[in-house]
Amino acid sequence: MTRDEPGRRISEAGRMLGVQRDNAGAALAAASATRPWGDDEAGRAFEGRYRKVESQVLGAWEQLAQYVERLGDDAR
Repeated sequence: MTRDEPGRRISEAGRMLGVQRDNAGAALAAASATRPWGDDEAGRAFEGRYRKVESQVLGAWEQLAQYVERLGDDAR
């Protein structure tokens, strides 16, 4: 194993985490855009809370991927 191999692997893990976020995260956002919980009072209440959490989770996932990739780059 070369000296920069661990850093390269960490960077790759960050990129793969980003790809997963782009694929699965986008699919999740697209599915929730159809509002499968309905438009009645309970559905609107759910959506009001869900959207905030969805945004936080997807944003944190993206930030984590970027952080891991940079961590690997810095370790090289």
